Amino acid sequence: MGTTMRNHLFFSVFLLCVSLLWSENSIEQVFTYRTSAIPREGVWIVGDFNAWSQVSHPLKNVSPGVWEIILKLPPGEYRYLIRMDSRLEIMSDKLRVGEPWFIPTSATPKGDLLDIRIPSPNLSGEYIEGFLYLPPGDRSFLPLLILHHGNGGNKNDWVDNGCIPVIMDNLIHKGKIRPFAVFFPSMQAYRNYPGLSQALAKDIPNWLHDAYGINVSKKTLALGGVSMGGSVVYQALMDRQDVLGSYISLAGWLPELQIPFLIQAISKKDIQVYILCGSGDGLLKNSRAIWEQAQEIKEKITYTELAGGHTYECWIKGIPDLFISLSQSFYE
Repeated sequence: MGTTMRNHLFFSVFLLCVSLLWSENSIEQVFTYRTSAIPREGVWIVGDFNAWSQVSHPLKNVSPGVWEIILKLPPGEYRYLIRMDSRLEIMSDKLRVGEPWFIPTSATPKGDLLDIRIPSPNLSGEYIEGFLYLPPGDRSFLPLLILHHGNGGNKNDWVDNGCIPVIMDNLIHKGKIRPFAVFFPSMQAYRNYPGLSQALAKDIPNWLHDAYGINVSKKTLALGGVSMGGSVVYQALMDRQDVLGSYISLAGWLPELQIPFLIQAISKKDIQVYILCGSGDGLLKNSRAIWEQAQEIKEKITYTELAGGHTYECWIKGIPDLFISLSQSFYE
């Protein structure tokens, strides 16, 4: 075999290996670009990940002013530009492709998921069933996040669809967060009980403190929920009790007439509020209305719009950054 042919074969094998390695380690991630302009020809993303090609990665117009593309790239940071028609726009930030936090790995120490029942005086003595996630390692005096499911759901939803135990294990293992406990209650049967807020904010933390030594100081307690559970979070926030330090609503809904009362409640309490919603979610208008009316107290609210709709696939994208912020607030 001649030298030229051997070099050609070597180079072909090299490119194949690089291609396979790139594909194996890649993550699918939705990139969203918003503009008030109306492109005549289209919108493209141009970056070092595609050798600065101006035509290989066109974005799709998914709604007025919103353009998206699914990128499949290895984790890392990438420089990029936006091409709109024939004009290139320099982007000051970098395209971040995060680690696949929801994928379990054999090298990551695992926490425990305990199936427990908690008696609730505020629910007429009924028992709240749920899963308690306890992280690996030291479990003394842990902060607590209570995560409520959506309408028709139960304790399994955040575990199976939200992959929360796996995300927690990976974030702790990588040193991204300090450990905290997470409780996933089954609350569908109690959604109309007048004592629901008190059950979530008091009965659950107090019982877990007695049974597992959970830290029940205000700063180390958080209540979160998705969809209907996000609406429950808003109602609990407006409750007169002031025992929780953080509130998280993912695609929650609140009647428009109640939004001023929510803003007033936030302004009077020493708390942090997180609001997340998908850019294609039917409840986005409601989340934006809350954010727009909260501008005078916006330092108390972290507002995030995620690419996607009313699905766990969308919400899970915001969980790692949310948990990083929450862990910082627990331990600051």
